[in-house]
Formats: sequence, C-alpha cells, structure tokens
Amino acid sequence: MAKPHEKLAESLAVLKDLQTGGRRIFKSEEITRVLVSAYSKTAFCVR
Repeated sequence: MAKPHEKLAESLAVLKDLQTGGRRIFKSEEITRVLVSAYSKTAFCVR
C-alpha cells in the first residue's frame, strides 16, 4: 500500500496534467474520489 506522501505526489502529478493550458475548474468525472480525498486532506481543494 502506498504511503500518504506517495499518494499526494501521485495526486499532484495528475492535477498538474489537468491544469495544462490554464484550467482551474474540473468536472467530477475528471478526478477520482481518491484524488479528491488526497487534495482535501492537504487543502489543495475545497468541496
């Protein structure tokens, strides 16, 4: 099982890819529940 910092690093890599081109708002189907959980725990997104 991945450690929390590994999950966050993976999540941030996904977010960086999504932000290409200046996007800042994403549809729920573009981000998995696990990624949203990781972002929320570290204050990278607000639900």
